[in-house]
Amino acid sequence: VEQQTSLDARPGMHQRKASQVLTPEKKLTILMIKLLHFFEGTAKKGLDVLVNVYLVAIVGWTPLAASWLWMIAEVTSVLWQPFIGDVVDRVKIHKYTILVILSLLKIVSGVCILASTSFGVMVFKNIIDGIVEASILSTLTAMTLGVVGKTRFHKKVAASNNIFKSLGVSLGAIIFGFVSYAIWPDVDKSFWLLIAAGISMLICTFFMLTEGQEENNSTIDHRLARGRSTLVLNVSQMESVKNLADHMVDVDSDNEEEDGEEELLTKRAELEREKDAGNEEAGESAAESRSGLTYTQVLTYKQMYSDPRRRRSLIFLSLVLFTYHTANSTTLPLVGQYATIHAKDPRNGLPISACFILVNTISRVLTTWALTNDRAAKIGYNRVLFVGSLALFVRLVLISILVNYWPNYWALGATQVFDGIGGGCLDLMLKLYSHLLSRRTGHYNLNMAIVNTWKKLGGLVGIAIGSAIATEKSYEVAFPVLAGVAIFPALFSLGVSTPDLKRLD
Repeated sequence: VEQQTSLDARPGMHQRKASQVLTPEKKLTILMIKLLHFFEGTAKKGLDVLVNVYLVAIVGWTPLAASWLWMIAEVTSVLWQPFIGDVVDRVKIHKYTILVILSLLKIVSGVCILASTSFGVMVFKNIIDGIVEASILSTLTAMTLGVVGKTRFHKKVAASNNIFKSLGVSLGAIIFGFVSYAIWPDVDKSFWLLIAAGISMLICTFFMLTEGQEENNSTIDHRLARGRSTLVLNVSQMESVKNLADHMVDVDSDNEEEDGEEELLTKRAELEREKDAGNEEAGESAAESRSGLTYTQVLTYKQMYSDPRRRRSLIFLSLVLFTYHTANSTTLPLVGQYATIHAKDPRNGLPISACFILVNTISRVLTTWALTNDRAAKIGYNRVLFVGSLALFVRLVLISILVNYWPNYWALGATQVFDGIGGGCLDLMLKLYSHLLSRRTGHYNLNMAIVNTWKKLGGLVGIAIGSAIATEKSYEVAFPVLAGVAIFPALFSLGVSTPDLKRLD
C-alpha cells in the first residue's frame, strides 16, 4: 500500500509544497533585501574607488599612502569575514540586529569623511567599511536563501540581488560624479551620499521587522539560510529503522528531481553519529511526534572537509578569487588616478572616474542578467568561472597597451566593459559555487566566508603591489605587471569542477 501511494500523498509532502509558496510577507522580505543590496551598492565599501581617487588627485596623497587605507579595510574584512559567517549561521532573529548595526555603521562612515581627511580618521572609517562589507554579504545572502530556497536562489534570486547591487553602484557613481562637478571645489560634501545610504538601509530593515519576525516565523527558514538539510521521517514509533528510507522527504528541496538524494542519510549509524557529534537538535526533533520525526543534519568540520572533491573544489575556487582580485582590486583605482591626474581640468577628474565605474556596472548588470533563469547552470558554472577570469586578462592587456602607447580616455573607459563581465561572473559564482559545495552541511555561510576571505587577501596583496609599483615606478609599469598576474585565475578555474550533488550529500 505504501508503494502504491502517489508522491503528493506522502506525509510531509504538503509541508514541502507549503515552504515553496512565496507569501506576501516573503515577497516583501525579498523586495527589502534587494533594496538593501541597492542602497548598500550606492555607497559600496564607503565609495572606495572614488575616495581613493579623491585623496590622490584632489587632496594630494601618494598612491601608496592612499593604498594603506584600502589595505586597512581589506585586512579588517579578512579578519572579520570568517567570524561573521559563523555568527550568521548560528543566529536567527538577530540577523535583523546585524542589519541595523551595519546601517548605523554606514552612517558613521559618512560622518567620518565629512569631518576630516586626516590619516587617523580615515583609518577609523576604513575599519568600519571593512566590517560592513564583510557582514553584509553573509547576512543578506543567508536571508535570501532562507526565504526562497535553494532552487530559486540558484536559478534567479542570487543573480537578481547582484543586479540590484550593481544598479546601486551605478546610481552612486552618477550622483557623486555630477555633484562633485557641480559643487567644485567643495567635493567633500558629496560624501553625504554615505549617510543617505545608511538611513535608507535602516528604513528597509525596519520594514522587514514590522512583519513580526519572531524566531519561529516562517518568512525566513533559518535552517535553509545556513545550508542545513531538514528531513522529515514519516514513520511510526514502532517501525524499524531499516524502513526509514521508504518514508523520507527532504523539505528543504523545492525540486522534486532531488527526492532520491537523501537515501544516504537513512542509516541508523549516521543518525547516531550526528547525535554523538553534538547535534542535539536531531535528538530533540525526534521526540516531537510518534508519526513523524524531523532530522536536521549539521556536519562537523571534519566530516564536511573529508570529501576530497568538495575539499579540492573549495581550494581551487579560493585560488581563483585570490589571484583574480590580486590583479583586479587595484586596477580601477589606478586607472581613475591616471585619468584624473592627466586630465586637462582637475574638475573633470572625478566625473571621469565616475563614468568608468558606470561603464563597469552597466556591463556587470547585463552579464549577471544573462546568467539568470538557470542559464549559468546550463552553460556550466566552471565555464562561467573561466570566461570571467579570462575577461580580466584581456582587460589588463588592453589597458597596458593604452597607457603606454595611446592614452585615450574613451578607450580606457571602454576596457571597463571587461571588468563588468569578469566581476559579474565571479561575484555570482562566489555565492552559487559556495552553496553547491556546502549542500547538506549546515555551514554554507562559513564556507562562503572562507572563500570570500581569500578574495579579500588577494585584494590586499594586489593593492600593495599595484600602488607600490605606481608610486616607485609608474602607472605604465604597474599595469603590465598586473596583466601577468591575471593569467592565473583562468588556469586555476580549470581545477574547479561542478560538484556531483549525490556524492556531496
